[in-house]
Amino acid sequence: MRTASVVRMSASVADNLMCVLEKIRVTYEKTSPETRSKNLPNLIAVSKTKPKENIIEAYNAGQRHFGENYVQELLEKSTELESTCPEISWHFIGSLQSKNVSKLLKVRNLSVLHTLSSRSLADKLQNATQARDIPSLSVLVQVNVSGEANKGGVAFGPEVSALVSYILSSCPRLHFLGLMAIGAPGEEKADFSRMRDLRRDVAQEHGINEESLRLSIGMSGDMETAVEYGSTDLRMGRQIFGERTPKA
Repeated sequence: MRTASVVRMSASVADNLMCVLEKIRVTYEKTSPETRSKNLPNLIAVSKTKPKENIIEAYNAGQRHFGENYVQELLEKSTELESTCPEISWHFIGSLQSKNVSKLLKVRNLSVLHTLSSRSLADKLQNATQARDIPSLSVLVQVNVSGEANKGGVAFGPEVSALVSYILSSCPRLHFLGLMAIGAPGEEKADFSRMRDLRRDVAQEHGINEESLRLSIGMSGDMETAVEYGSTDLRMGRQIFGERTPKA
């Protein structure tokens, strides 16, 4: 179930951030230890189309993980904020085209790519990291758990495990961290339940400790449900920065 997002528009980004972190903490603490993640979920503040001043304010309030959807925008922000926010960790959460792989790898403090969805893209990333002598790039496999045509990711099913196998066996410079998905409106419980089970299956099949695999599910409208189903990473922007400005 998606919840209404209430952003105190008169409040500062820092105030909104504190409210979101408190909401995550309260939700986590009231959720059964049998279903929630072992640790409090990590908040990724989605700052796409937002000015760097907003990011700096959130950073100064203690936020370190930020998510961006567009490669060029992320590259520009990472360059401009390198000295101001030296401990920032960037997460790329948008669709990545092969032609933009080299550009993405120029991003300062790039932490995780959340949207790896094909062998061809894995090959591009492997070759590009090797060419740039980047020792390792952390990646999540994006899963189209809802089957919606407008959603990216690997189709839910055996293709997911096949891609994970390929990354582990053929892409030594890619560090497989876990799975990412976006739930369909009104179907979040079912979708997140399937993702939780898929993480378990992938871990068992590949001899990985399940608790070590990330599960990047949940955004501003379905955070509570995502926490209930074991989310380790929440991608939230609207409740922190306000409504997104359409990209020109």
